[in-house]
Amino acid sequence: MKKLILLLLFAISVRGDDSAFALKLYHRLAATEGNVACSPHSISTALGMAFKGARAETASVMAATLGVPADPAEYDAQMTARIRSLREISSFGGPRMQISNRMWPQEGFYIREVYENALQQVFDADIQPVDFKADAEAARQTINSWIGLATAGRIRELLPAGALNALARLVLTNTIWFKGKWAKAFAETDTREELFHSGSAPVKVPMMKQNGEFLYADAASFQALEMPYIGERVAMLLLLPRERDGISDLEQKLDETLLKQCIDNLKKTQVDVSIPRFTAQQNAGLKEVLSEMGMGIAFSARADFSGITGEPELFISDVIHSALVEVNEEGTEAAAATAVVMVKTAARRQPVFRADHPFIYIIRDRQTGAILFMGRLVRP
Repeated sequence: MKKLILLLLFAISVRGDDSAFALKLYHRLAATEGNVACSPHSISTALGMAFKGARAETASVMAATLGVPADPAEYDAQMTARIRSLREISSFGGPRMQISNRMWPQEGFYIREVYENALQQVFDADIQPVDFKADAEAARQTINSWIGLATAGRIRELLPAGALNALARLVLTNTIWFKGKWAKAFAETDTREELFHSGSAPVKVPMMKQNGEFLYADAASFQALEMPYIGERVAMLLLLPRERDGISDLEQKLDETLLKQCIDNLKKTQVDVSIPRFTAQQNAGLKEVLSEMGMGIAFSARADFSGITGEPELFISDVIHSALVEVNEEGTEAAAATAVVMVKTAARRQPVFRADHPFIYIIRDRQTGAILFMGRLVRP
């Protein structure tokens, strides 16, 4: 089956910087065939923990890519407030949601105390040392087990075999687990097998149905419907192209401006709703995607994460993400996990200059830049 024609935007609110990263990430992931499922918040939070230790150009490109304030105090205030607000969702009878952050350093590896404190204070992250050097596979299983517990068993194998080796020095993880019931549930007795048109041949799917008052917007090329969960704070926004093959056109047009206009135009409307019951899951290594989005330096030996150890000795080897979204008549269960794997930069070798073959020589005035003599030596 080709790309899911229902484009799902699962969010609490849309503010400029929040949606910028989410939409850029979505466009990259949507460039390939198939369903798309991701948690921009999980990814940006895990990367945010690495960002707290980034310095110089590495910090500036990460801030630009993530769409977050470059000023550390402003970033800390924004992230602290966001995490606190998200954790309040479960306090008022709404959806159940659990967010967890943890750092996994190599046993005995020096981490600056100020960095550890920042992760605890800003991200409420705890710390569990593991031994990548002695047994990377055991460390992988320990991290995966924790992720499985934190996501209610929905994501059990975030880090695949071989994802970690003896060079790993730090893994930063974020997990999100969400379970919300629709404010207006679908009756299972109304669900019918119907055709879902995608690609060259339609397929039969269980189509859920109900008629009710929802926030709805009509646009020239698509329809928008927002379905709230109990508590009304969290909702699922669905953007449906009018044409059966219109998903690519909609994706090309979708940006922050269009999304904001769409949300601003939502009005309570009596709507006859039909959406498929479905489960979508995606596992992805995001190194290439994030590099294309602008933060390639963080994955190179030029990376500067000296805020973590005091020396620019670490770089990100990969960012691994898994997300699952399950929608049925009762509501939605979703889980996501992200791991940022950081390894130690190989020791810089002392350069060797051995002029034992033809070379060019230039005699220049360093003050004016004038080249006084220039030549090539082929035979001494």
